[in-house]
Amino acid sequence: MRRKYGIGIKGVAMSKLRQLLVMFLMVSAIFVISGGKAEAAKTITGTSGSPTEYRALCDGGTPVDFAAYPSDVNFDGVNLTYNINIHWQRCTGTETRAYAIYGGEEVCPVSGTYGVAGIVTDCVKYIGSPEYSGPGNGLTCPEGVNGQCVTPAFSGARVSANQPSSAGTSITIPMSVTNNLWLLAPDAAGTWTVSNQMCQYYKTGANFTVHNDNRCITLTMSVSWVPTPVPPTISCGSVTTSPSNPEPGESFTLTASFSTDGGEHGGSNDPTLYSIQVAIPAAGVTAPGRYAAAYASIPWDAGSGSGTLPNISIGGASALPISIATSGVHPVTYTVVVDGADNTPQTCTGSVTVANKPYFKVYGGDVSVGKGSGGSACATNASAGVASWLRLYSGGIYAGSGTQLAAFALGSIDGFASGQERYTLPRKNLTFANSGSVIANSTYGGDLSPNNMPCAADYWSDTPAGSSLPAVINPASSTTYRSNTNSEIRVVPTGIGVGRSVTVYVDGDAYIASNIMYQPSIYTDIGQIPSFRLIVRGNIYVAPGVTELNGLFVATGKFYTCGQAYGQPTPSQLDGDCRINRLTVRGSVIADTIKLSRTGGTLAQSQLAEAWNHNVYSLGSDGPAERFIYTPEFWLTGDFDPGSESQSYRTLPPVL
Repeated sequence: MRRKYGIGIKGVAMSKLRQLLVMFLMVSAIFVISGGKAEAAKTITGTSGSPTEYRALCDGGTPVDFAAYPSDVNFDGVNLTYNINIHWQRCTGTETRAYAIYGGEEVCPVSGTYGVAGIVTDCVKYIGSPEYSGPGNGLTCPEGVNGQCVTPAFSGARVSANQPSSAGTSITIPMSVTNNLWLLAPDAAGTWTVSNQMCQYYKTGANFTVHNDNRCITLTMSVSWVPTPVPPTISCGSVTTSPSNPEPGESFTLTASFSTDGGEHGGSNDPTLYSIQVAIPAAGVTAPGRYAAAYASIPWDAGSGSGTLPNISIGGASALPISIATSGVHPVTYTVVVDGADNTPQTCTGSVTVANKPYFKVYGGDVSVGKGSGGSACATNASAGVASWLRLYSGGIYAGSGTQLAAFALGSIDGFASGQERYTLPRKNLTFANSGSVIANSTYGGDLSPNNMPCAADYWSDTPAGSSLPAVINPASSTTYRSNTNSEIRVVPTGIGVGRSVTVYVDGDAYIASNIMYQPSIYTDIGQIPSFRLIVRGNIYVAPGVTELNGLFVATGKFYTCGQAYGQPTPSQLDGDCRINRLTVRGSVIADTIKLSRTGGTLAQSQLAEAWNHNVYSLGSDGPAERFIYTPEFWLTGDFDPGSESQSYRTLPPVL
């Protein structure tokens, strides 16, 4: 018996090299490892079969006819399964013999053998039982029994009659085909089509010598797929504030950010949406509450997003100002929700640092930075400057750090105003800084020559022998003390007596452990004004509990306004007594470096009236962390020049 085989498989093109690779690689239908990266394989987008139903039978007046169509097409990534539905019937009274419906192995199962033709595939098979012995006896099995021509696993229809019954019959045959292309090219879309022809074989004519197999139908089963989109992985970002370190009680905005790796196969035209929920317990902002650019779009192939609190575009409670009353590091929790991402919501953490911005004030004197001691010739430091905090109070008037008179620096001056006695003037009218060689490029002046700045006196060059330094200084008369080692300085609580002049020389570091005060009195003569001078060849450290110093304090090293015994302040001191206690210096400080270590008060609480009234705030209350007051008593005693004493004092304009 003749057979026609028309097998056609269309799908993803595959090179010989990749065919060889498949033979040696064990891969799954879900993931393929390529270049060290795991990618999802494919997602089925659809299956189909053609034709979709039986065609009309017996057209053209043929003796017999059949119709077929596939159904229930399914694909699991390896096997394409479907049903082949066949319906046949006798159309005319013409007698036929040797009836069969056959096709390739994609549409019909293996049925057995005919003659010497070998294995064949039939859907409907004539088995000749009882055995046919008329014309066209070529259907007899070589084994001698027609029934042996059918394999035990044959799932088609066995037809024992010489032709179909006039009532017709039908059968549904389950089929499956394995796909080797699915495992390749995991990041590429594709289509696999299985197509084959099914034909009807029968004999007609005198003695049934005419062979007919011209009744054929093409059956097609298809599956299509795309790379499986992998939702983006969300990574927590950072929490930032504006301003970067808000002060206690200062309003700020907070921005929480995140980023994505873009996932896989989403593409820039496949955007997704995200929202952020922020909780700042210290600011009274609790979750859930969407305080970000809710439902903002980002491309799925890669991207990042952020949400800002408050965001007035959202309105409601989210638009209210945020502030935290206490300094410190305060936790922030924010939740990122990305539509379609299977690993969200993603909870992220951050923090807001609320920090005091302590400031200092100088009254009655200038600030000069960059020239050393040594009389007419001294060393200079071109980078020496002043750094503090200043804020716009109103209408071009500034509050915060500053001096009533002039400020000089060979380096830069930042956050420090001059001329605050005349508060209506801009913040830098009496500022002379060398922060730029061109005045226009400098925030506070510029092009200040070291020749225009005086050197400090050399207070150590004429050091007398002096008396031994007592544990507590309480002289009965004017006295000079000298210590050749690190020394603790204490003055009797009642203060230096009227008319007493005290000078202490320390060849080492000095630790001021108590207030240095003058006994209160009404002076009727310049000689009655007490004075105190501490000249140190090293560093000066002021104890955290000290709140007032009177006199002249000179250090060839550093001057710490708050510190431990012979050391800079510890973190616990900075957040403890160095913050609680403000320091007032009535006199002058000369040092290689002045370390303003008091941390009390903050810029946001500074007042305009502090510029001309140093008594606006009492010690321990909000206000400047340090106040340096150049008093009349100080310059009348001639502490700047220990060898002289002023009897009268007169100035000529301009007064800086």
